Amino acid sequence: MHFNKQNAAVGTSNVWIIMFLDMLALLLAFFVLLFSMSTLDKEKWEDLQRGLDLPPNLAQPVQLPPAAINTLEEQPEMALDLDYLRNLLLDKLQSHPLLAAARVKTMPDHLIVTLPSDSLFKSARATVLGSAKEALVILGWHLTYIKNRIEIRGHTDPNRIHAGPFVSNWELSLERARSVLKVLRQGGYQKEALARGLADSRFFEIPTNLPRNERYRLARSVDIVIFPSEGMN
Repeated sequence: MHFNKQNAAVGTSNVWIIMFLDMLALLLAFFVLLFSMSTLDKEKWEDLQRGLDLPPNLAQPVQLPPAAINTLEEQPEMALDLDYLRNLLLDKLQSHPLLAAARVKTMPDHLIVTLPSDSLFKSARATVLGSAKEALVILGWHLTYIKNRIEIRGHTDPNRIHAGPFVSNWELSLERARSVLKVLRQGGYQKEALARGLADSRFFEIPTNLPRNERYRLARSVDIVIFPSEGMN
């Protein structure tokens, strides 16, 4: 009887050692887990960096100048207030001569960025000139950081088309809007956007006191219309 009590006492006195070893094993497992989570997979990290290259060009390569890196990337992706967005765009549009020539107009329910068609296309054509693609890629990258719904609207002067692949100003204006949207997507803009052709239906809005040639030049344009509401992803 005395022998059993002694064994029980010895067994009880060793329980703390077992508990201590269990705790050490748990701590070791915990620190191994932390170490594995803090160690980067070099190959996966490089893949992520390649995926974030500026800008993700989806068609032919366009060399993006360093100025384009200072974009709206500091802004959260949200539908921005139009007055705030106008001031932001006016600052960013200075990054390229063609964008600096854009006219920015604030309307009660939308913002219009007007690009002159003469700098984007050859006469009666809808293929974006190589010299203009860089500017549109930069603009597309800027627009990537906002959720505001946008439309692309093509405009022409009242002169009827007498040569070229298009039979009407409406078809020409629509195809020009589509071409601009396509290049904006090369800059990274992938949200839903509507392309519309308005031909010369807005010609009456151009001041009549301007010389005829100036009115016609202003009529030939592509508008990027930005609305206060969010677009579809």
